[in-house]
Amino acid sequence: MSTAEETLSIAADGSTSSRAEPSPSPPPESKVIFLIRHAESQNNVAKRDTANVFRRWRHGHWSWPNATEWSSMTSLLAIPMDTDLSPDGIQQAQALQQQLQAQRFVESEGIQLIVHSHLIRARRTCHTVFAAHHLVSPSPSPSCPNDTPTSAESAVSAAVPIVQHDAIYEKSITEHVGTADLAQRTEAFVEWLQQRPETRLVVVGHSAFFRELLRGHTAPGGDDDGGGSVAKMDNCEVRRVELQPNGRFGATTTTVVAGGPALLAVDR
Repeated sequence: MSTAEETLSIAADGSTSSRAEPSPSPPPESKVIFLIRHAESQNNVAKRDTANVFRRWRHGHWSWPNATEWSSMTSLLAIPMDTDLSPDGIQQAQALQQQLQAQRFVESEGIQLIVHSHLIRARRTCHTVFAAHHLVSPSPSPSCPNDTPTSAESAVSAAVPIVQHDAIYEKSITEHVGTADLAQRTEAFVEWLQQRPETRLVVVGHSAFFRELLRGHTAPGGDDDGGGSVAKMDNCEVRRVELQPNGRFGATTTTVVAGGPALLAVDR
């Protein structure tokens, strides 16, 4: 890919900071997309701790939350949207990196582009998982200024660049309450994928975004035919899906790497 075609940061509306002309659309063909949910975040931990407290109360166990649970419950009052990885999340990302490296995933799957959300948990997961390949942005992203590569790394990253897409963040508060529509973002992202010249991509993002992406664009007879639900991805789970020329995903999705506790169990 030429320098003019390398997108460093894509805005929610699909625009970029680059002045280069957009790459020409490839001939119609299916694309293979690997979806990777970010590793466990501090917010994931806070939600789990809070859920455990209410679960105890529902079953008649009226014990007070311990110090860790109180901290988790009070942290949610700020409605945190951009938290870092938890200690287990860091280990999950490292374990996934080791598995994919052992499989020579990038090389064997012919990955041509890696895309990640701008939120810390997804960005850090992406750069941890693919660090062994030195696949870093060719120049620093405005939202990630410390990702400046060395000249040696730049030479390698030119073949498989990592880019940030600002529209693939987690479901927002306005989308939760219904004043904004997550489907509009997923539709725009599918259009962006179709316009890209690459045919084998990795997307590192968030569970709610991926569920809406697959729910709204899966072909009839697939994992979701428009009325059901798509199974929530575990942290660091890797799923393979096929994006057809008509903008619909194929009838099946395949879990390439199981995430969550299973990932750490394998690593340990």
